[in-house]
Amino acid sequence: MKSNLEQELQKQLRQEIEIPECIQKKSKQAYLKIKSGQIRQEEVLKTPLGWMKKTAIALGSVAAALLLCMVLFLTNPVMAQDFPVIGNLFSLLQDKISFFGNFEDYATPLVPEEDTSFSKDTDSSGIFSKTEDGLTITLSEVYANTQAIYLTVLMESEEAFPSTLIDQQDQPVLSLIASENYDFNPTPEEYNNPIYFNPEGQFLDDYTYSCILRLDLREASLDRQAYNEAMIQAEAAAQETDAVINYQNLQSFVEIPEQIHLDFQIQQVIGTLEDAQYWDSGYTEEELTAMTDEEFQEVMKQMPEEYNQHPNQYENYWFDGPWDFSLDLTVDSSRVQTIEINEINENGVGISNVILTPYELTVNDAYADGVPFYDYFLVALDANGNKLPYNDSNGNCNYFTIQDRDISTVDLYILDYTEYMDELKGEENYNNNENKPEEEKWSTLLDDRCFYHTTLNLTPIE
Repeated sequence: MKSNLEQELQKQLRQEIEIPECIQKKSKQAYLKIKSGQIRQEEVLKTPLGWMKKTAIALGSVAAALLLCMVLFLTNPVMAQDFPVIGNLFSLLQDKISFFGNFEDYATPLVPEEDTSFSKDTDSSGIFSKTEDGLTITLSEVYANTQAIYLTVLMESEEAFPSTLIDQQDQPVLSLIASENYDFNPTPEEYNNPIYFNPEGQFLDDYTYSCILRLDLREASLDRQAYNEAMIQAEAAAQETDAVINYQNLQSFVEIPEQIHLDFQIQQVIGTLEDAQYWDSGYTEEELTAMTDEEFQEVMKQMPEEYNQHPNQYENYWFDGPWDFSLDLTVDSSRVQTIEINEINENGVGISNVILTPYELTVNDAYADGVPFYDYFLVALDANGNKLPYNDSNGNCNYFTIQDRDISTVDLYILDYTEYMDELKGEENYNNNENKPEEEKWSTLLDDRCFYHTTLNLTPIE
């Protein structure tokens, strides 16, 4: 029987990572989430060391990594002191993120109206602005629905930020290590550990970084005590029968009230250097790929300890907090639609429900007891037959972004994980399906290979 850690890792990293830095970012995010108890138990990886091997292979050649990852630093940075920023970050950033949409008309400013201008002399003594380690972090605006909290954040450094790696989505590669605790569902002390957050944003100038941070409110509503008790019972039973545990079947959620309180502590801000120096194992990509897990482990043991730390001076720069914030929030449930499907077919796979907001589509797959859920992969196609993209701020492959897409119909497919990764995925399949003959459309191939398929008719929420 696969270990819990192996099963947890298998689905969390069910992602098509196109660049080495993203592999590194998502891998470390998953690892921290697992350690902290914040990860959903059904989010797992194919082999226990698979993410390490893929990362090391991708990062084995510094030159190749730089060629794949880097784009030029923003050539015409906006100067933060030239226009009002605090209280206006949604209007500045909302069209530049993966889950873009109209936030500014629904968001609540977190600063007094008279404080809506920003300069290097801005007073940072307010409750939404904290300074530590030469970095001032200011929370600017917030919008919350029952799926997520969207928070705009401004970071001002006393010294210029180092040159930062820019990913293929033109986003600076920065992450936050932070913890969140909600009054409606307090996190038990043993699980209240920091996790990684991946903001999406841009530098306004050499000293100022702005971003939108997405906090997973639905994840925060998991009834962890009931879930852990159910998991202990299921694991005890599984040890006797060698059965597969479908952890998502054990989950229950606490109702999210309209008014909630959040204690949010940012412990560290980490950036990836544009000229990051990755450890060279001395092996080629082909040689690493051909290794067994045991051989790969032996190679990884040779990595100097300083490279095995995150952050480290060769790849990163960072600021140490903590920056503590306390927020009272109103949760908007009026623009959230849940579509119950609750269907599992003869293959033991299906969909429980779909949640639609103006910014995202969440698809919750479902599996019969005993079905190895980690052997499957979920794909969503828009009305043109093109793949819906994932939310870049979250490692969960059930969260899709929908902006600029026709979602009047959405096709959902559940496929064999290995077959999808080895044969079915690829940019040539993802796009331009509306112009392909029927026999060449990606949906034709998926129809023939899927274990489950359903079509939804959706009305976008404004």
